[in-house]
Amino acid sequence: MNEQTNRNTVPRPESIHRILVPVDFSDSTRRTIHYAKSLADKLDAHIQLLYVVPTTLVPLEAYELTPDYGTLVKWGEQNLAKLQEELFPDAAQVSCEVKNGHPPQEIIDAAQDSGCDLIIMSTHGHGGVRHLLMGSTTEKVVRLSSIPVLTLHGTKR
Repeated sequence: MNEQTNRNTVPRPESIHRILVPVDFSDSTRRTIHYAKSLADKLDAHIQLLYVVPTTLVPLEAYELTPDYGTLVKWGEQNLAKLQEELFPDAAQVSCEVKNGHPPQEIIDAAQDSGCDLIIMSTHGHGGVRHLLMGSTTEKVVRLSSIPVLTLHGTKR
């Protein structure tokens, strides 16, 4: 992250050199990647795609099931490689990473560790009980990140 960027400042477009785009392989993520790519092309910025394997999805151990995080990571890596091949003909413009953990924290940590100047992510618009129980990853990142976050509606409007 740029040393001058903090929670109360908006980065100037010319200061955006690295953009983090968290992905979950949904349709809204694909639209978010297209938007980020368009912005990165204009700013000559690098895009970092991040997929987080949630380690807190469901307490599977209560059902005597052990999640195979290795398989989930490999699945994420394969799908990120497909996105990269399909959407980024200039492979130098993008990098991909898969992490395990609590998605909001992993997103924030990855952005800080990689020196990202901006995070772009979609909202899914989940409401009601699902939002109450699970919360919103995007909402948590917006609230906790010291790096500016640009949110896009997850559905076409």
